[in-house]
Amino acid sequence: MKREPAPFPRRCGIWKFSLVLCTAVLCGCSGDVAQFRFDDYRTRLARSLKLDADTVVEPIAPARRPRKRDMVLEQSSSTISIVDFLRLYDCALGEVIGERNSILGKVAPASQRLFTDLAFLQLAPECIAQLQSRNSEALAEKLAVAVKVKFEGLAKSIANATIASDEFSALWRVPVALEGFPVNGGSLMITELHYVESQVASWLSGDFRHDPARF
Repeated sequence: MKREPAPFPRRCGIWKFSLVLCTAVLCGCSGDVAQFRFDDYRTRLARSLKLDADTVVEPIAPARRPRKRDMVLEQSSSTISIVDFLRLYDCALGEVIGERNSILGKVAPASQRLFTDLAFLQLAPECIAQLQSRNSEALAEKLAVAVKVKFEGLAKSIANATIASDEFSALWRVPVALEGFPVNGGSLMITELHYVESQVASWLSGDFRHDPARF
């Protein structure tokens, strides 16, 4: 018995479903749904304005991020000598200075060096008070000078740990594909940047408390 063809409305629905399915598959294969939507929007906009699609939104080459070596700021070296360091053995600050001057400390990333600087500034006042109570005025004065130098260079230390760091370079890198942006991007990153901004403001105002795990 010969089978009757499907009614036209039904066949039309099948064709629509097939078209949508093919479009979804093609977008999924490309892995760049956002780019597909942007191109589709540009095409429809050009059609409405009766213009060529390439002239509706002209591509602009993104600005190139400077090389890391051109962004890193030079900082002053420590004014605490080895002899002075050995005399700080009973201060909590002595451990921080030892960590900074160790082999690993000298090759630590900029973010870790920043935390060491913050710990130095946070612990130094207590150590200075201890030295003064022991009548070690000369060493206390040296440490006070070191604190002044360290605080004056704090802004550079922050810049090296943020803007010039490898971690922050990802923020300036142009993605190969738009993928889920902006659906899957933006808000969390902005929240984290606001946190960094608030921390920097606190540090530069003299509040050196910090959380390396959070940063």
